[in-house]
Amino acid sequence: MLDEHKGLDLDKRYANEMIDGHKSMIDKFEKNADKCEDPDIQGFFSSMLPDLRSHLKMAEDTKEMIKDRKDGDKMSRESSRSPKDQNLGKTGY
Repeated sequence: MLDEHKGLDLDKRYANEMIDGHKSMIDKFEKNADKCEDPDIQGFFSSMLPDLRSHLKMAEDTKEMIKDRKDGDKMSRESSRSPKDQNLGKTGY
């Protein structure tokens, strides 16, 4: 549980839990999409996989971003944004 954690330890544990949770959901959705006989439900499982994988990537990026930080370190505004968000200003979107 996250209840007993604070600061950077909380950030790291939260990122790990998000990674584990998304990997678990991806596995379940893949298995159910393969086994499901109802095409609508199978389509739902398949349609959700790209979003789940995207969220997993964000959690992994977050973990990578905080892995070398120490409690009390301040993140710059630029480093606290996801790589996708950092590129928004450069592409004009």
